Order: sequence, then C-alpha cells, then structure tokens
Amino acid sequence: MLSTLTAWARHGRQLHLLALQFDDVVRRHPRFVRWRRDFAHCVAARAVEPEVRLEAAPEALLLAVGDGATLSLRLFDRHLWRGELSLDAGQRLRNLEWFDALTQRSSESFAPTTLGL
Repeated sequence: MLSTLTAWARHGRQLHLLALQFDDVVRRHPRFVRWRRDFAHCVAARAVEPEVRLEAAPEALLLAVGDGATLSLRLFDRHLWRGELSLDAGQRLRNLEWFDALTQRSSESFAPTTLGL
C-alpha cells in the first residue's frame, strides 16, 4: 500500500484528511505516519472541533477525480458497512462543498514530525 501511495504522490496529487482527531491513526498506523513524514508536501491534515456538526455527516467520505471520472463514496455506518457510492459529478460537487464547509471550520493537525526537547 505504501509503495502505491508513493507512486500516487509522485504524480503531484494531494491528499486532504479531515477528522476530529488523529490519535488513532498515529497509534494504529505507524508505517503511514512514517510515510507521511516523507510526503508531507502532498498531505494536508486538519482537525474539526467536536462542537462543529453539520447535518447528514458521514463517518467517512472519499472524493476522487481522475481521467474525467468522478467518484464519491460516503460511509454512514462503519459497523454495518452501510454507505453510498456515486459516480455522479453533481453528487461529488455537493460532497466537496460539504467538505469545504468543514475545512473552513478546522485547524492544522497531525504534524508530519514531532519536535521534542
């Protein structure tokens, strides 16, 4: 997976992460954290305050664009794996606007390196 991410990042692509906190990522995915340190220029991670809530918020959202195709994947229930997959450009735009609204209410988080004394 990390070699695939590396090849993906070398094509000048961007990954935007948005979460309430990234503690679980740091604890459960140390190889991704190490990879992110080297590719911090293409990964932006932001945290949203828990008080910020928008209606119909999915547990996870994936928006992808490539070769003229759009993909929007929304996960509503991670325990039952219930979600929605759409190839509709309009749905992707609505999801992107929702993501942008949350991003405007977020702050930088999940630093690529840890400064210590």
